[in-house]
Amino acid sequence: MAENLQSVGCKQQYSSQTKLVALRVREYLRSLHPLLNEGKLDNELVVATGISVRSLQRFKREAKDNCVSSPPSKRQKTSPVLNSIDKFDEECIRRVIAFFYDRGEIPTVESILEKIKEAPINFKGQRTSFYRWMKKMGFRFKKTDRGRHLIMERQDIVLARCKYLRRIKENRESCNPRPEIYHCRG
Repeated sequence: MAENLQSVGCKQQYSSQTKLVALRVREYLRSLHPLLNEGKLDNELVVATGISVRSLQRFKREAKDNCVSSPPSKRQKTSPVLNSIDKFDEECIRRVIAFFYDRGEIPTVESILEKIKEAPINFKGQRTSFYRWMKKMGFRFKKTDRGRHLIMERQDIVLARCKYLRRIKENRESCNPRPEIYHCRG
């Protein structure tokens, strides 16, 4: 009955720990039945563990060569959408969020996504990939007392901006203010 449950031709991947346990069980069976030949011993192990004969032969060969190892783990593919956003697009997204706050609107992922799918950004992704990118940029969603979720920038960025604006205000209100010089990136 157990043989019918396994699919034929499908190679099962076993970890190195599983391989070593199977080999230890084989040694245990060998100590219990020292007169059994190799074939019958392997058949007993196959019945006891459910591992195929071919897999057991592979385990024995690996143990003989001292190279019992686990199969390589699968690599996670990075989303091409997330790789398509550059620094210019990041700044545009920041400006879109600031624009919402300037107009007195509360930005949501859907409303921001609707805006950035237009030119000049032309974002091609969906809601979840955009949400991941916003987290990567340093934005967080904070729940208010009323149950709404607001988009907040990282705390250190907010504090640096407040400090900068406070210095500008103090400079403008002083008796002899220093000149303000603004540099354009370019």
